[in-house]
Amino acid sequence: MNLNGHHRPTYLADLSDLLHGVEAEALGASIDVGEAIGLGAEFLEQARLAAHRVYLVGNGGSAAVASHIATDAVKNAGLPAMVFTDAALLTCLANDHGYPAVYARPIEVFGQRGDLLIAISSSGRSDNILLAAEAARAKQMGIITLTGFDPQNSLRRYSGALLHFYVPSNVYGYVEITHLALLHGMIDAAIAKQEG
Repeated sequence: MNLNGHHRPTYLADLSDLLHGVEAEALGASIDVGEAIGLGAEFLEQARLAAHRVYLVGNGGSAAVASHIATDAVKNAGLPAMVFTDAALLTCLANDHGYPAVYARPIEVFGQRGDLLIAISSSGRSDNILLAAEAARAKQMGIITLTGFDPQNSLRRYSGALLHFYVPSNVYGYVEITHLALLHGMIDAAIAKQEG
């Protein structure tokens, strides 16, 4: 499969190319991806040292990525990280407030100034992820975003983000696994800072 979804027997080569093609921005300015991973790790370590929380949000495969990374953040990096995908909470909020509010509402309740939101969306245009970012901004939280698909997607262009990673592919599998790799890179770099 190539980067646009056409089959060919070079999946790992294509994925490698894609990892090298990731674009990163800090406060709207392009930066090297390795530098961006280090900056993300610094944000995570600052949150840990200040006893701030890290919230991760996503839908579908991105929700699974968020949950995976939150687990590793708690277990391996000692970060107070959490997701809002408990079935009872998610269905209650979707039923009572509408699906776009399922992440914004918990951020309004739990979020504190200095906390960190990691917003993951392959398309970069999911209403509930965009509203979560708005809720985080209103709480004066730091925001890291990860997207793919359209390079002009709304989450990538969101002006409130400290840091953004864009994966130039419209294939969910490529985008999701690249997001997972980038986030693992940040967690591992944060751990290295603690051990350094």
